[in-house]
Amino acid sequence: MGIRHVGLRAVICACLISVGAGAGIASAQILPGGTANVAFVVESPTSIVFGGTADYAITITNGGPNHATDLKLTGVTLPAAPAGLSTLQATAVAGCTPEDATGAVLFPCDISTDLNTTVPQTVTVTITWVAADAAGNAILPTACPATTATLGDVTFAFSATSTPTTFTATGLGAGVAVDQFTDVGIAIDGPTNGAVGDSVDFTGTVTNSGACPAANVAVALTPGNLLTFQSGTGVCGTADAVANGCIIGALSPGQTVTFTNTYKISALPSDVTQTTIPIEYDVTTDTANVNAAEGVATTGIRVGKEGGGCNSGGPGGLIAVALMAAAVFAVRRRRTA
Repeated sequence: MGIRHVGLRAVICACLISVGAGAGIASAQILPGGTANVAFVVESPTSIVFGGTADYAITITNGGPNHATDLKLTGVTLPAAPAGLSTLQATAVAGCTPEDATGAVLFPCDISTDLNTTVPQTVTVTITWVAADAAGNAILPTACPATTATLGDVTFAFSATSTPTTFTATGLGAGVAVDQFTDVGIAIDGPTNGAVGDSVDFTGTVTNSGACPAANVAVALTPGNLLTFQSGTGVCGTADAVANGCIIGALSPGQTVTFTNTYKISALPSDVTQTTIPIEYDVTTDTANVNAAEGVATTGIRVGKEGGGCNSGGPGGLIAVALMAAAVFAVRRRRTA
């Protein structure tokens, strides 16, 4: 962690503040010629990733003998975003109160009107590596940070009414690793209608659309309980892959892997005339995935006892759909438990 101390010795004018006289009324004295000795320790995060956040914790102490007054965090100077991708922004603060009542503008942020010599103050600033534009559209990664990349320094500006009126503290970036990231997704292509006894093919396509390699890519296959695996091609085209998942391994930027599995549609329950059999494929990677929503693909095949393509069904069919969806969900929970 990058830690840096910044010292401040503030010479405070000689004066006596008398709150009042008499029993139960306290007096506070600022010593003639005394100083406030304010120090900052910035604890930097260990890493940051595209689309993620990182917290900087700043502990502020006063070695006295006098108090420091009207202490504020007035701003943050951020480095360029790693690999020139998007920007970094300060998006949240804790331990101080933004003077903007809406909270939309973080700085200046009031820390303490009177920082004494006994109680330190801690302020936390959250930095976000922005992954979406102002309209909410995802920013497509175009460059991959080096595996040895680190973040630049972050500078925090403070002010006080005691002298000096401005000073800074620095969060060192040398110890803040920049994690690589990827954009791995999966898609399913297959028929939407079928009949009992049919053999149907479903093709899974795994793609790394990101700028960095994806490590240890794995796929979990969850066909509905009325689909029985028959055969397959590709890395995930085996009965073991259907039962236990399959490992694709490393996936380079832009690389695509496909596999096709053939399933036989089993007989429907006696009280079901028509139903939709669900099927779901999930992909994961050990590399941070900036678009994890694309890691899940679902579809379904409509099946009737007398042929496919039917669009109606009785209550029994609706119950079967619910039961089969629940079964798929239960299998997914067991695999991720």
